[in-house]
Amino acid sequence: MNPVFLADVTDPFGRNHLILAATCIVLIIALSILVAKSKIKFSTLLNIMLILWVCSETTKLVGNMEYLLSDGSTIEIIKYQAKEGVSIVRAFYPRTQLPFHLCSIQPLFILVVKLTKNEKLKDTLLKFIFPTATLGAVIAILVGTVGGDFADPHVYEYFFFHAGLTIFAISIVTKKQISITLKSHLKTILMIFLMFVASIWLNSILSDTGSKSDKYYTNFFYSMKPPLEGLPVLNLNNGWFAYFFTIIGIGLFAITLLQLPFIIKSLKKDKQNNE
Repeated sequence: MNPVFLADVTDPFGRNHLILAATCIVLIIALSILVAKSKIKFSTLLNIMLILWVCSETTKLVGNMEYLLSDGSTIEIIKYQAKEGVSIVRAFYPRTQLPFHLCSIQPLFILVVKLTKNEKLKDTLLKFIFPTATLGAVIAILVGTVGGDFADPHVYEYFFFHAGLTIFAISIVTKKQISITLKSHLKTILMIFLMFVASIWLNSILSDTGSKSDKYYTNFFYSMKPPLEGLPVLNLNNGWFAYFFTIIGIGLFAITLLQLPFIIKSLKKDKQNNE
């Protein structure tokens, strides 16, 4: 495997990945400005995001379904070719493709926002989605764990889903759906921390912990190991505990930095009201 930043054309950080990442960043900036200046309703943006989610999950389902064959091997359905003496035992969806990453669970929260009549719950979820989806999706685009094979439909699904999620998350603020305060920030921090810890349990439940193959382990929220090998800082060079506290620290710092201007504005407003 090539180290990071010395990658082949279709590898993460390779030429194709950089092209796709740059395209997504341009789309995010341009469409976020357009959304902010347009009269499009937030409810319409929410519906568009849910449609994008359905398309994304459908692409993943079709592209990642596998067959278990009678000889004990597995193969993606789209790559299956019949062999004499080998039959299909069953079809299944690989556990690693379940929608339990930070970005893939966001549409579930968005769906709740659309359906719930509980305004407090809606407000809490939108305040969670804004920083976590914005940062999570942008980081996913920059890291590009799927690489950049232009012949693979999953690559386009990955990059454009995360771009769309980022645009939606930013629109929560530009369409003035929430008011971020220190209290809401601390609540978001607590929620993401609890989810990260819960992902350790989820990964342990879904993984065959006695296996030596990575194929039988899940890594949702990247709580068990880094998303890629060779990353600076985020690695297992100093053991899992060092990695755990590093990724938690980076996450909390990034969320705080993103929300700090809103928190300061809220504190100033409260001070003026008290005076």
